[in-house]
Amino acid sequence: MFTKGHDTAVASLLAGDCDVAFVGDVFVDTLLPARGQLKPGQVRKVWTSPLIPGPPVVVGTWLPQDMRDKITKTVTGLTATGAASAGLCAGKEIKGPAAWGDQAGATACPLGSSNAWTFVAADDGTYQPIARICEVTKADVCTSGD
Repeated sequence: MFTKGHDTAVASLLAGDCDVAFVGDVFVDTLLPARGQLKPGQVRKVWTSPLIPGPPVVVGTWLPQDMRDKITKTVTGLTATGAASAGLCAGKEIKGPAAWGDQAGATACPLGSSNAWTFVAADDGTYQPIARICEVTKADVCTSGD
């Protein structure tokens, strides 16, 4: 079944509507526990996928090309630590997670729910891990347009 969200997938699992849920780590490790919606030990991770890209940031094709180029350059040039240095998330800063290597522990802005380090230009190959999941699971959501 497609629950339309990571948090609702966990809710469906806890309600007994399914036996397994595909959920981003940040929901199980951080977000749902912080909201009081998931207690330690309530679920068990049985597999961790290779890195799955987040949803894209898109720009409208109706904008002039030079404007689209400027937006793309700005977004892909932004880093979490650079955003914090510029004061773009004053009062909401985080410490860079261990996955950031030499930037672990650095003051940063959260970029998306997974605390991404930066945004990068994407193409169809970027989303190959999701295509592979669709191949393996043959999930209706991969072809239904929902």
